[in-house]
Amino acid sequence: MFEYEKPPIYHPTLDTHKAPPEIKLTESSVTMRLNKKPRPTIRYPTYTGYDEVLNGLPAGLTIFYGIYGSGKSFAAREIASSVVKAGYQVLYVIGEDLKDCPAREQFTDCDGEIHSLDFSSYTPSALKSIETLIMAIKMLKPNLVIIDSLTTFLSTTSKAVPEADVREYTFKLAKLVSGSLPVIGISEVRGQGFNRNFAGGSAIGHAPILLVEFDKILVSRWDAARYDAPEGSYIWVMRVIKDRDGVANQGNEHIIEIIEEEDDMTGEVIQKIRTEKVEYQYEK
Repeated sequence: MFEYEKPPIYHPTLDTHKAPPEIKLTESSVTMRLNKKPRPTIRYPTYTGYDEVLNGLPAGLTIFYGIYGSGKSFAAREIASSVVKAGYQVLYVIGEDLKDCPAREQFTDCDGEIHSLDFSSYTPSALKSIETLIMAIKMLKPNLVIIDSLTTFLSTTSKAVPEADVREYTFKLAKLVSGSLPVIGISEVRGQGFNRNFAGGSAIGHAPILLVEFDKILVSRWDAARYDAPEGSYIWVMRVIKDRDGVANQGNEHIIEIIEEEDDMTGEVIQKIRTEKVEYQYEK
């Protein structure tokens, strides 16, 4: 994984073939772009246990989605805090509650800094929201952007938002940030059971480079052995649904745990994230 300050133009291990230069042909009202180079594969560390699953964040849009209380916002806050403590800049876009953003005061002893951009009481048009975000990125030059949540950020009202609007502007945002810096967007889910999907419809899954589902599971009698957890307890899991870079631990379910460890430098007991892959076995 790369550091945040100066990402290389192209991943040295992947740039093994020299593609022909891009050709742009324009005739009448038709423009063709031939041999355009693909987006470079760059991953930035989260400095948390989530890296064991994600193998870092791509330069572009990542979407965390899940039901209420599934841990998606918790994951975003943990990643934001760890990146700031590592000495980098984070921009936290707040769409719901100002307390969702980690307090700036807890980072006074580190070189990093966190900035919050409030949309919780301000609901401009979706296009204006994106323009405001791009202006903030140019001004503050953050290394990581977190949007909690995408639905409220792209809303023009506090009422329900049409699925088509969320879908359209999520794709616009994904295109604008692709290849530039890591952006985590939090998305709610709508519906129940097999009809459950993220806000904006299933097509939203095509917008991000990295798509991660978070879930809160009530362990049943049949699940107890698989998750190694007592019946009736809750566990929190994450699943990588899609990774265009193909470097995340995809296709597996991972249990999320909070563990306490002693800090090597200060000796203080701190909380850390640990992930553990669920091993599936066929019944005989």
